[in-house]
Amino acid sequence: MTLFRTLLCFITLAAATTIFAAPVSNNFTTSDGVDIHYLTDGDQGSPVVLVHGFTSSAQGNWYNTEIAQQLAEYHRVIAIDMRNHGDSETVQEREPGIVRDVLELLDHLELDKVHMHGYSMGGATTLAILAYAPERLITASAGGMGVGDLPGNIAPHADFDWDQALADRVPVQFPIDLTQVEIPVMTINGSDDAPFPKTVRMTRELKNYTNFILPGYGHMNAMRPGTGYAERLVFFITQND
Repeated sequence: MTLFRTLLCFITLAAATTIFAAPVSNNFTTSDGVDIHYLTDGDQGSPVVLVHGFTSSAQGNWYNTEIAQQLAEYHRVIAIDMRNHGDSETVQEREPGIVRDVLELLDHLELDKVHMHGYSMGGATTLAILAYAPERLITASAGGMGVGDLPGNIAPHADFDWDQALADRVPVQFPIDLTQVEIPVMTINGSDDAPFPKTVRMTRELKNYTNFILPGYGHMNAMRPGTGYAERLVFFITQND
């Protein structure tokens, strides 16, 4: 009887464990000659582009947390390794990445519009693209990030050089008129990650905005399985597909 119960427990646990297929590795070369690695997963539904945080990678931010796998059940997932990160080419040790690389990846894959989500540096990248090329987005969502009332977060002006800004580094402070944003936007921040200073302006100015706060989590642990991060992101993207 003990052996039977042991076997039954093992079978039950095995059946409850989700088996995810491995993502496919891909590469493309940017306009300035940098080799960029990205992972693709899922073969149905609208495309979702995932942009990782500083010092992380597509694998670390999205697959080790099982966020990408959950999205891939219903969507086509593209997770980029930003330059100087993961399996992409290292060009300058101190340069975190370039927003333009993400837009060139969309062109490489011939994707007109995508859902885009990023964490930390990747969240800043997503919000910069929301400012620079909103026509490429179905939804924009950012974790560990926001557009707060900070110097530099002003309406766009004619002499602002976006090409230079995007080529230099991720612009955490950038011109954006949130009142003109029409697509759904969401932020996910831990309650211990100063969520309100990052999002008060977004709450005030965005027309279609969801501010999701994870109680008891900070910047470094909000994405762990079981926090609700993945489930919230999947729901937001599916709801606004």
